[in-house]
Amino acid sequence: MSSPLLIPQSPCLSIHDFFQKSYAVPDFQRGYAWKEEQVKQLLEDVHEFLESGSPVYLLGQVIVSYGSTSEDYILVDGQQRVTTLLLLLIALHKRFMQIPHMNVNAGLQFTASRLAGLIMREVRGSSADGLRAKVTVAAEGVALVEAYIHSREQPDINGWTRENIKEAYDTINAYLDDEWPNVVDIPELYQKIVDRIFMVRLELPNTEMAVDIFEKINNRGLGLSSADLIKNVIFQKVSNEAFLDSVSTDWDIANATLYLCKTGRIRSIEYLLRAMMFALRGENVSNRDIRDKWRAELTGEAESIRFARSLPVQATYLRSIDLGKTPRGEDTRVTQGSRYFGAVQNYPILLAGAHLAKESFEILGRFVDDRTILSLLAKERPQEYERLVPAWCLAVRMLPTHATYDQIRAASVCAHGDHVRLLAMLRLNIGGLRTRRSNDKKRIRYILARISRKIQIDAAVAAVPELSAMLYASAATKAQSKLGYDIEHINPMSIYGGNELTDSIGNLVLAHPVDQRVAGGSNPADKREVYRTSNLILTQSLCAVDDLVVTPSQHTVIKRIHEVAPPYLSGWNDEVIRQREQLYGDLFVADLAFRP
Repeated sequence: MSSPLLIPQSPCLSIHDFFQKSYAVPDFQRGYAWKEEQVKQLLEDVHEFLESGSPVYLLGQVIVSYGSTSEDYILVDGQQRVTTLLLLLIALHKRFMQIPHMNVNAGLQFTASRLAGLIMREVRGSSADGLRAKVTVAAEGVALVEAYIHSREQPDINGWTRENIKEAYDTINAYLDDEWPNVVDIPELYQKIVDRIFMVRLELPNTEMAVDIFEKINNRGLGLSSADLIKNVIFQKVSNEAFLDSVSTDWDIANATLYLCKTGRIRSIEYLLRAMMFALRGENVSNRDIRDKWRAELTGEAESIRFARSLPVQATYLRSIDLGKTPRGEDTRVTQGSRYFGAVQNYPILLAGAHLAKESFEILGRFVDDRTILSLLAKERPQEYERLVPAWCLAVRMLPTHATYDQIRAASVCAHGDHVRLLAMLRLNIGGLRTRRSNDKKRIRYILARISRKIQIDAAVAAVPELSAMLYASAATKAQSKLGYDIEHINPMSIYGGNELTDSIGNLVLAHPVDQRVAGGSNPADKREVYRTSNLILTQSLCAVDDLVVTPSQHTVIKRIHEVAPPYLSGWNDEVIRQREQLYGDLFVADLAFRP
């Protein structure tokens, strides 16, 4: 129904009066997003009000536009609260049905039917009993809400909206069980909720005006997410009804794909939209500004449709990156370091390289991974790293499909930052790492694994383990079948634990779990045989080269190691530990793609 009035109406309504109308969440809205914390907070606010004895409680404002009839509204803002209230009413109705002697109490039956009228509406021409929820929730959640109302078998819980609606409904039921366990108290509770709790319904003549008001609120940090507003921009640009369905489907597919990502921080379409804008403009765009940036790009129907069609593809690329693959799903190992540390600031750069052939992407991946690791280990401020990302994304997007090493290196110059300072801080921080701190221990393991693998490659060892295999030690049932490597203290903690350097990286090496167990708390010289027979050249280098059975290429590598860190197991002391620390720092910096 299009109102002839352009003046907004804003009645303050009790919950009972509010639910006399029907509401529908528009397609451009995000799904139901409230988690247990927000649902509990609403319930506790209501409970506190009921206990206070205050006559009324104002729950806040929702923004609606007129729908197709006088009984329908489009719910532009307030989806979370209204959906939660609907779930609360459904839960209360279920409890009404459990009240003893309900079938012979006319008063209770009348009140229960009054409650049912707030939950359900009759839809003519529908199947079954023709009753549907008063609130048409976000599309993914409709079937689940209808299942709750009609006590039907629930659909599979997949996707954010269904997952969150289920969590909210379970939270509501658990709260009611705890606070009002006796079902005979439910009628009085219901009466207080629907008659004494109020909401302001800001009614606008059309959705365009409602969204405009909404955007103004959003600019003050209170409204829709950026993604919701961008979706609405697309809907405004696309006039063809058939294309609108396609746009909505593409958006939903992208959302569902991102939902499957393992890393929580990238499981939102806002992250994807921001990453795409980085590559498009090369500018650092905040979540607050992202909607205006995309509005400037989506100038017409054709651009908007192309953009919507690209979203599922880009979401698939991002998920592949999150799985440690190339954007097109090919196996790769070049991002193992940043994934080990759970970094995601680098994902937009990798996404910008989705057009690259695998060989070129792996070169880029090495640069991106090492710059991320350098930032982490040098303790660069996250904001400094993130400022470099947009320009790097744009430079990567402009690369040819079969970009060469030199072309990728040139495109990555913008990401150097204060490179000399970062490398100096990296070396300093390596010396300050201690295994007793869990974050430091994770960093130590990565450094030892990476340089141990580098030495294996330099020494032309036939079978070099993957980095991932060196980052973990897996405990099997039989000790002999343990895989991976443990961090071994050369000077044992049990004897020298009071010495500050005993816990430092210069006193550490990787050893097979079985070897490490055999070594136990022995003195360094007594563990010579364990080190001599290790399958890692860096660990063998603790021994004199004449004590080792090695190939000529391995002999050459070990001699170079001994120039920096001589094998002094018999005289192991602080000076030797410092020499070993210097060696590890040299090896690590030499292996970085980002280095002088």
